[in-house]
Amino acid sequence: MAVQQQTTEFKSLVGQTAQNIIDVGEKLTNIKSKLGHGNFRKWLKSEFGWSIPTARRFMRVYDRFKSFNLNHLNIVTSALYLLAEPAPPWGSQGSS
Repeated sequence: MAVQQQTTEFKSLVGQTAQNIIDVGEKLTNIKSKLGHGNFRKWLKSEFGWSIPTARRFMRVYDRFKSFNLNHLNIVTSALYLLAEPAPPWGSQGSS
C-alpha cells in the first residue's frame, strides 16, 4: 500500500534527522577545537548566522549520543535536544 510505504520512508527520514544532528554536532566539535578561542563564535555567525547556544545544542547531542546509531529511532528533534541537556543540579542529588 502506498501510504504504508510512505510511512516507512517518513520514519526512516526522521531517524536520519536524528543521526544528522549527531553528525553536525561532531563536525562543530571538531571545528571548534581547530579554530581556537574566540574564533568559533565569529565563524558560526558569519557562516550560518548561528549563536553559541544553537551550536551547543548540536554539540551536546553529539556528546551524549555519539555511541548510538539513531537511524531507526522515531524521535522528534526537540526531544533529542532535551535528552542531551545537562541534568539540573537538583536532579543529580540523592533524595533525603
